[in-house]
Parts: sequence; structure tokens; C-alpha cells
Amino acid sequence: MEFIGLILLVAVIAIVLWAIGVYNSLVKMRNQIEEAWRQIDVELHRRYDLIPNLVETVRGYAAHEKGVFEAVTQARAAAAQPQPSLEARAAAENALTATIGRLFAVAEAYPELKANQNFLALQTELTNTEDRIANGRRYYNATVREYNTKTETFPSSIVASIFNFKRAAYFEAEGASRDVVSVDFGQGGGSVAGATQGGGWQAPPGQAGGQQNNPFNQQQTTAGPFGGPAAPSAPSANSQFAPPQAAPQVPPTQQQYPPYNPDVPSWQQPQVQPPVDVPPTQPVQPPVDPPQAPPVDPVAAPPAEDLPYELPQEDAPPAEPEPGPEDGPVQPGGEPYNPR
Repeated sequence: MEFIGLILLVAVIAIVLWAIGVYNSLVKMRNQIEEAWRQIDVELHRRYDLIPNLVETVRGYAAHEKGVFEAVTQARAAAAQPQPSLEARAAAENALTATIGRLFAVAEAYPELKANQNFLALQTELTNTEDRIANGRRYYNATVREYNTKTETFPSSIVASIFNFKRAAYFEAEGASRDVVSVDFGQGGGSVAGATQGGGWQAPPGQAGGQQNNPFNQQQTTAGPFGGPAAPSAPSANSQFAPPQAAPQVPPTQQQYPPYNPDVPSWQQPQVQPPVDVPPTQPVQPPVDPPQAPPVDPVAAPPAEDLPYELPQEDAPPAEPEPGPEDGPVQPGGEPYNPR
């Protein structure tokens, strides 16, 4: 009996610990959803602040587009007001996103407006804000999906029902924000048909803050195939892209392979040299002979006064000594007389 009681006590303790773990995880995911919602709300309010400046900039170039300006202003005012439900808030954000797309489509008809620095800065800032909203929406929906899965699957659904953990709503774009805009630049400067986003940017719907718009108090706003969120829209088939250019065909380099001789070892076979690109030959110019000095006659010598040195004198025969008295009389030929 005591053994059975001990087993029951251990089982009860294990169940209590498991229930505490499930409860803590549900609370953690609920807090993550609320934090993700606050981040989206900050970006949505920043979008509300950028829209009036953008409208005034476009109005300076397209003052006759009063219908578009009024639609954007009314949609912004409706989205900024508190709504009784999450579904109503999502519808207001979708309408605002559609009118912003119409405004950008009108701007496409005015090249001077597209070159305006103020308009380009506002467009870039609004595009960056829409990107942050899209990133926050993806994180929010992923957290909601995990939370709803845990609250609806057994046995964690028991703890969720006991402690009143309600299903959270997804934050999805739907309706007009998924349509394709049609712009006619014919007579009249340009008209816009349909309601969607323009300029190549994709924006999710948003929702302003408020306790009455808590995602845990509403049901999901879009329906998918199994009751989940709807899938995102595919890219438009009207997008036109330039065909890729084909690469030029380059013929392979011709190589001449010498015949293989089976009687010669492989290391003695003639090697194939890679082809060498020989630059085009230039015409050869005939060599030009340098100017030559006139020939110098080796026989003719320059005058002595022009030479820096004295020329050597030719050897002359030695002079005959004059006869002295000891030599005797001189013969008629000039030679001394020799009595012998």
C-alpha cells in the first residue's frame, strides 16, 4: 500500500512539474508575441508620419490628382484611429497600403518628380519602413504559429484551457494590397486603375497600438487551406525583363599533335607545345647606312705647321772630316794623299 502511494505521489509531482513547464513556455511565447506587435506598431506610426510629407511633395507636381491625394489622406486617418477589432485594423492598414501604391503609380508619370531629391529621400525612407514592417510581420506570424500550435495540441492544450490561453491572430496582407496596379500614361497625364502597391515595393498591412486591439482577444483575419494564414501572393506575370545576352562563341585553339611511335618510350615521345599567340608581324624596314666620312689619302700628309709635333728627319750621311796636317796633302778628288 505504501509503495502504491509512493508511486502516485511521484506521478503527481511529475505532472505538476510538466504543467509548470508548459505554463511557463506559453507565457514566454505570449510575451514574445506582444513584443513583436509593439515593434510593428512603432514602424506603422512612422509610416503615418511620412505619408503627409510625401503627399505634399507629389502635390507640387501633380496638383490635378486630387482624388488620389484625398484617398491617401482618408486612408491614413482611418488607419491611425483605434479600431474595435484586429480584423478592422488590418482592413484599414490594407486600404492605406493600396492608396500609397496609387500615389507612387501617379508619380511614375512625372519624370521631374522622380528626379526630385526630397521625393527620392521620402520614397527611400518609406521603402525602408515597409521592409522593417515586413520583417516584423514575419517574426510575429512565426511566433504566433508556434504559440497556437502549442495551445491546440494535446496535452499542452489542457494547460492552455485551464489557464485561459487564447488563440492569437495572424497579421497578414489581404484584399486590395495583393492586386496588380494598372497605369495608363495616355492623355491626361496618367491615370491609375485598381488599388495596389506601385514602384516595385511590397508592404504588409499594419495595426496601431491599443489595448482593444490585442491579438489574443481576436480570431485570425485570413483563411488558408487548413484554416491557417493565407499564402503570400506570387510575383506578377506582367513584369518584363530584358532577355539575357548570349555569350560570344570562341573557336577552340587548333593544336597539332605529332604521331605516336610505339617503338619509342613514352618519355622520349615528342612533347606537344601549347599554342603561342604570335602578334602580327610588322613590315621590316631596310637598314639605313650612317653617313661616311670622305676617304683620307695616307700618302698626303698635312703641312708641318698644322701638326702638333715635329716630324722625324731622314738620316743623312755623316759629314767627312776635314783633313788635318797629319793626313798629308789632299788629292784632287778630295781624298788625302796616301804615299803607300
